Parts: sequence; structure tokens; C-alpha cells
Amino acid sequence: MKNNHSEHWKNLPWHKLRKNLFRLQKRVWKVSRPDLTERCEAQ
Repeated sequence: MKNNHSEHWKNLPWHKLRKNLFRLQKRVWKVSRPDLTERCEAQ
């Protein structure tokens, strides 16, 4: 069996993954802002 990990890695939908990561980072940033700490602690 041939090891195709690098081919699989290249074929991942990187654009979609980056967009999703950025969206999640924005959500984390929003709830962790100093003016919203009580909201962050409640979750």
C-alpha cells in the first residue's frame, strides 16, 4: 500500500478551511473582549 498522505494533504479544501478558521477566530475574539468578559465567563 502506497503512502499518499502528502497527496491527501494537498487535496484538502484549504480555502474553505481558512474561511471557517477565520470565522471561529472572530467568534472567540468577540466573546473574549474586555467589555464582554461576563458574557465569556457565562458560556
